[in-house]
Amino acid sequence: MATFQIDRLTQFSESDAAGIIHFSKVACYVEEAEHAFYAQAGYPIELQNAKSLRWPRVNYTANYSKPIFPFQKIRILLKPACVGTSSINWSWAIKDITTNDSLCSGEIKSVCCVMKKGIIAVSPLPDDLKKKLFSS
Repeated sequence: MATFQIDRLTQFSESDAAGIIHFSKVACYVEEAEHAFYAQAGYPIELQNAKSLRWPRVNYTANYSKPIFPFQKIRILLKPACVGTSSINWSWAIKDITTNDSLCSGEIKSVCCVMKKGIIAVSPLPDDLKKKLFSS
């Protein structure tokens, strides 16, 4: 399956009182990379558009190897570990761009949904999106 990646610079405002990036921000980094994948695949996150897909997360795990610091250049890597009828279980990792050290890794499961009359409903993954998940 294909691996998708984005690079980013961490910010001071994302750190805790010890000067280490807060664990909750790591989930945001992973979500940011996931949203970038959907946009590149032709499914940008547009909540104002009633036809846009929604991607609620139903599971998230993280294992931390080393601290992440403010102003550190990181690479977020996403790879679909399991693609279901309406869900994607992503395997993710974050590395330091300068040293290539592994900083943390885990999994996140997202479910493809649509909004119908104000109610969120599970939807099958579009075929063209599935193809992009499997292409390298």
